[in-house]
Amino acid sequence: MKKTLLLGLSVGFAGLSFGQCEIVGLDATMCYGAPPVTLDYTAGPDIAADAVVYSGPGVSGGVFDPTAAGLGTHTVTAVAPGLDYIMDEGISYDPIDITGGSVISLGDDAMSGFLPIGFDFAFFGEIQSEFQISSNGFITFDGSTDNGCCSGDFIPGGATPNNLIALCWEDLRPPSGGTIRYETVGTAPNRICVVEFESVHHYYSGFPITGRIQMYETTNCIEIHLQNQDASGSHTMGIENATGTTAYTPVGKNSASWTASNFAVSFCPPPGCEAEFEIEVVAAPNVSGAVDVDEICLGDEITLTASGTADEYYWGAEIEDGVPYVPTSVGENVFVVAGTDTESGCISSSLVNVYVHDIPNVYAGEDFSICEDMEFVLAGFGDEATYEWDGGVVDGEPMMQEAGSTTYTVTGTNAGGCEASSSITVESMEVPTGTGVVTMMTGVAYDGEIDFTPSGGTGGPYTFLWTNGATTEDITDLGVGTFTVTVSDGVCDSDVTFVVDSQASIALNELDNLKVYPNPVVDFVTVEFEGTYNWTLIDNAGKIVATGIANGKEQISMENLANGNYMMKVEVDGKQSTINVVKK
Repeated sequence: MKKTLLLGLSVGFAGLSFGQCEIVGLDATMCYGAPPVTLDYTAGPDIAADAVVYSGPGVSGGVFDPTAAGLGTHTVTAVAPGLDYIMDEGISYDPIDITGGSVISLGDDAMSGFLPIGFDFAFFGEIQSEFQISSNGFITFDGSTDNGCCSGDFIPGGATPNNLIALCWEDLRPPSGGTIRYETVGTAPNRICVVEFESVHHYYSGFPITGRIQMYETTNCIEIHLQNQDASGSHTMGIENATGTTAYTPVGKNSASWTASNFAVSFCPPPGCEAEFEIEVVAAPNVSGAVDVDEICLGDEITLTASGTADEYYWGAEIEDGVPYVPTSVGENVFVVAGTDTESGCISSSLVNVYVHDIPNVYAGEDFSICEDMEFVLAGFGDEATYEWDGGVVDGEPMMQEAGSTTYTVTGTNAGGCEASSSITVESMEVPTGTGVVTMMTGVAYDGEIDFTPSGGTGGPYTFLWTNGATTEDITDLGVGTFTVTVSDGVCDSDVTFVVDSQASIALNELDNLKVYPNPVVDFVTVEFEGTYNWTLIDNAGKIVATGIANGKEQISMENLANGNYMMKVEVDGKQSTINVVKK
């Protein structure tokens, strides 16, 4: 078996020593649970720096994870290949079968698109992840459109194509027969990307070749397995770097006429350097954070506490362990407590989640004034919330207020249970009213009178508007009838009604079977008549104090009326009876 060490190496196998490099960026002591660390190293100029392979407990790719490594002392190793290759023409012919691989259809003198290798592959010290296939029996990594027609060039050579692996570079023609396919097989970190030419004809037809290029993960080795090549012409087998300045080819197979049967050759970069680094992974302290309440309203206090095996705990600026704190951010708040073991320097952390609900925006409205006999509505508005008023007020429902100033407070409660309040002051103004003395009509002339005396409200000046059109305080020359005055103080107004009757009709009794009892009255008076009737209760000043329509027996309250003489008038179909009633 023949092995060739090319370009004179300073490192290698079987007695050759590794070059020196150094792993950097790691601490000799790391904490269990600490974040993974990206590995790095320093090495000399003849090392494929991008192709270093790290190994050891907790190592995955180029990252060391102290948690995955576990507690204890561990050795991390870095091995980097050199920039040259060891070629071995004595390996066994043992091609990998990829019958089920992806078929690449190429015409004559054609290049495929970029195809994935499936892993990072170091070629002459440069990391490659994809390649192209030429129909003329080679693959390349440089993205060139040069398909290599129409014979195998001598390598190394400055002319394109470069950066290539040649299986059997010559003028091949896939449309005349044969199949080109590729597939990546195996599992990391030992995958193999295989490119196969199966029975691909030479131009124009005939002398088919079958062979495979095999690229190996981790070792970055290349193997060529050629089952047969029987055609004449300039054929090239081997590898060439990106600049066309360095190449490796089997003896006699570089732009020459040669044949082969079950031939195999490998190209492997030698180990460029190796480094080791010892790391002790120590236990981090146990840290647990807690909060007294995990859902609050903005402005409420929380108390954060930490426990565990750490020597020191730190929650962050403005937060002290066990001291009440007021969060300032609405929504999900995440508090992190870090616990430190002062001897090892290891830090562990724990998360505490607190949800802070916003306070609703609540507005009761602007203060206003209103007359005491007018209805008004109080309604809270702002953010979406449930609104409740004090003082028995129902949100959005009409209400009235006795004269005076009253402040109402509404409280809005949102879906988070948070509350806010707003107040409004309503000034209910007393309405003006008045009393009057009625002079009955004598029965022979319009000589009735109403002597009206206004009172209440703002105290005037008062204005008057009677139903007969008069605008004076008192009215005269009245006949029998009902007279209403609207008295106003310039802000509020009210109506006062009087009845002017004829002295001739005071004892009138035109209705049979009418009963009014008891008389005198203490609290309720009963009117009893068969059928429907109108009734009116008038005080001794001629002012109507109550009126209504009844059928049969009607009970009328007089309990809130002053003691004195009253007149009950009952009318049916133009007939009437008047009865004096005494309230005691």
